[in-house]
Parts: sequence; structure tokens; C-alpha cells
Amino acid sequence: SYVWPARHHAGARADATLPPMGAWFRLKAGFDISSYSTETRIILAAFKKHGLILADNGSNWYFGGAAEHGWSETVLNELKSITAGSFEAVDTSSLMVSPDSARIASGPSGAITASVSPGGGVWGTTFTASGVLSCDGAPVGGASLHVTRTYSGGPPVSLGPVQTDALGSWSRSDVPSANAAYGASWSGGGECSGGAAAAASVTVRPGVIVNVWPSRLSRGATATFTGKVLPAKPGKRVLLQVLNGSTGQWHSVAWATLDGSSGYRVGYRKTGPGWLLFRVGYPTQDALHGWSLSRNIRVDWT
Repeated sequence: SYVWPARHHAGARADATLPPMGAWFRLKAGFDISSYSTETRIILAAFKKHGLILADNGSNWYFGGAAEHGWSETVLNELKSITAGSFEAVDTSSLMVSPDSARIASGPSGAITASVSPGGGVWGTTFTASGVLSCDGAPVGGASLHVTRTYSGGPPVSLGPVQTDALGSWSRSDVPSANAAYGASWSGGGECSGGAAAAASVTVRPGVIVNVWPSRLSRGATATFTGKVLPAKPGKRVLLQVLNGSTGQWHSVAWATLDGSSGYRVGYRKTGPGWLLFRVGYPTQDALHGWSLSRNIRVDWT
């Protein structure tokens, strides 16, 4: 007789006490292999993990191997000393997809969630990609994930392995210099035969630095605003804006072109006394965010 994955038999005896062709046997987990030679222990460890399949007729409980001179007499004699009672039969019926195919049914697959917080920010912001790894709905702790960062048009850059905690949670912080996508992948393990992957993206707007000198000056004097845009955007424009205290609206009052180091200098002159609130804006041409803005900065005229 025969059982899957075998698809034929080679014997002539109809004896139910004889193992069928295709039967899978595994060395019992409690079998002590410590007294065997190093080479034999390697083979016996494989017998415990992977087992053996009955695939041919022959003498009682003989193991098949490649016929070549690399086998030592010690290993062969040690293997011959192991009896059938040291093995247990394995029920492989749950692995069968079809009796006419050697393909195996896969176990449950893993699943990863991924998100990035915050979802957007200015250059220099620390973002954290995080999520949860699970297998068949249960969290997978102690797993090693591969996390990457990818810029538009570029290759994935490894951010190193990340271990999940007891609840399957993972996280990795990063300071990207441009819009980026973060990916997390797992090759599977344990009862999960299938791996998993997930990705999330983040929008990074240029950062605008602003300083003013002097911040307190006489009426009619010009306040000079300096700073830069990061990452560098030489040749682009920035706008100096002032807040209208009556309407609460910001209005552009001057502009400057970024120099070769992405720096700028722009001035504003006020003829009367009082203070004004300024900021510098960089139009990102990003429909979602529109502008990258500096901090607000106050200037007093006396």
C-alpha cells in the first residue's frame, strides 16, 4: 500500500502491519544523541526535525544515502544501531493539496501593519514607523523584521533589523531628508509558513530657518531677515510675510532668491513706531501642504 506523497507501491505483500510507501517517520524528540559522533549527531538532528520518508523496498529499517566514499564506517555503524522503535510516525494528511501532487498546503501566513507618525513634517523632523506583526491573528513576539527607507526613484536603504516585542509591536525612528516610504518585511517562522510585508509613506517639507537683526530698532530703519531653506533649494524664492493684526491674515511684503548655499537675505522698513509679526515662507508646490513656514518672529520699531 502507499500514502501521500507516494503515488505507487512496490511490494507484493498485503500486510496491514507493514508501513506503507510514503510513510513519514521522525526521530523522537526525547531520543538522546549526545553519545554519538559529531557527524552522526548532525544527521540525527535532521531526523528529529525533518524526518524520513519510506521510499523503497529493502532490508529492515535501512536508511538510504548517496553511494560514495565520504561516508565513514563510524557514522554508518551508528546509524545502523538505531531501531525502528526510536521513531514515531507523522500524520502528513493536513499537508496534502491533492493526492496526485507533491505540493504541500502552506500554513497560516503572517501579517504586518505599518504606519508613520507624524504623517508629514518639515525637514529635520524625527518620524517613527511602527506596526504589529501577527500570525493567524495572534501577535508574534521576538521576530526579526527587515525595515527599509526608500526615496522616490531610489533603491531601498536598510535601517537594520527590528525585533518585535511580546505583543508583536515594532518601531523604528528616522530623520528622512525628503518624502520617503518605509517598508517592513518578515520571512516567516514557526507555524507561519508565509512571510509578510507592509509599507507606509511620509511627506517631508523643506525646513525654513529665519533670524532677524536687529529685532528692536528706530522708526524708519530696516530690519534684515536672514536664514536658509533645508534641504538646499538654490535658485528658488522665499517670501517674507507680515501678519495683519486687524484681519489675522498673512500678507507677502518682500521676496528673495536663495543663493548657492540655499541662504537668503531680505529687508523690511517701517516708518512709524510699533511692532509687527513676521515669518518666511517657501512655496513647496505641494497641493496637500502648500507652504513650508519658518517660526514667527517679532520686530519692534520705537
